[in-house]
Amino acid sequence: MTTLKVADADIRSRHLDYGRLIDRVFAQGCIVPTRHHHTIEMEGQPDATLLLMPAWSSNSDDVKYLGVKLVTVFPSNSARAWRASLQRFNVCAPRWRYGTAFGHDGRQPHSARRTVATSALAARYLSREDSRKLLVLASGRVASLIPEAYRAVRPIAEVSVWDINQESAARMVADLSNKGFLASIESDLESGVRNADIVTAATLATSR
Repeated sequence: MTTLKVADADIRSRHLDYGRLIDRVFAQGCIVPTRHHHTIEMEGQPDATLLLMPAWSSNSDDVKYLGVKLVTVFPSNSARAWRASLQRFNVCAPRWRYGTAFGHDGRQPHSARRTVATSALAARYLSREDSRKLLVLASGRVASLIPEAYRAVRPIAEVSVWDINQESAARMVADLSNKGFLASIESDLESGVRNADIVTAATLATSR
């Protein structure tokens, strides 16, 4: 079987810009069965999770694409400065001369871009059209992509970042400032929520 080489993260980011993901890709639709959710018991630390997430094209006459996203979540990794969540995507195209393509979890995996695009799509329906102030709870990989995705649907200009890890929050604020946002660290969560037009979270935390 021939394996199709998957484009790297930079190429995927250029071709899967948030405007296109939100306006076109979601509109095409697909079949999304219930995900498989498996709990991995971890002695003396939070349980881990394995997710298997299948989907395929919704054309009833033919299936052009079929994919399965595999996700592992080990919350305890964060304490070791390791990544808590890893993803891999396997896409099959039965009608191609190529059999299978594997997507890896690079610097900006397509799975993370899809996740924040979904959140931005929800914000389009749930937030005011003039929303300019965004509060992001957490500053990990997925959280760092949220402001750009939301800017595709709302005129987001100011971004506040709240995280118990101040160093991580500072890195995200610096990156957002380089991208043209008026970004700052939020130290008072209650005040930050009151002042924001939109509040969004991307964290594995189960308590404050």
